[in-house]
Amino acid sequence: DLTTLPVIDDDRAELEASLLKAQEDVDRLNSRISVLTDDLEVEKARSEQERYNRMRLQAEVDAVNGTVKDLEEKLLKMTIESKQKEQLLKSSSMRESLVE
Repeated sequence: DLTTLPVIDDDRAELEASLLKAQEDVDRLNSRISVLTDDLEVEKARSEQERYNRMRLQAEVDAVNGTVKDLEEKLLKMTIESKQKEQLLKSSSMRESLVE
């Protein structure tokens, strides 16, 4: 029937317009997905860098703590040695005064 041809053409034009709009929506969403994926990669790289920095700083803190511990041990040893020498001098001086 020839009277239905204009209706079919109108429906076809509507479908083509809908399809074009849907394709534009898909393209826009794909573009947004691409941007979000890029943002995610940047954030992932930043997070990895922060993790590396924390590990490096922790290693530096551990090294400093080790140095502090070594210095504390040396100071304690020197203090003990100094007290022992002081005690020896006192003992020696007391003996000398007793002998005199």
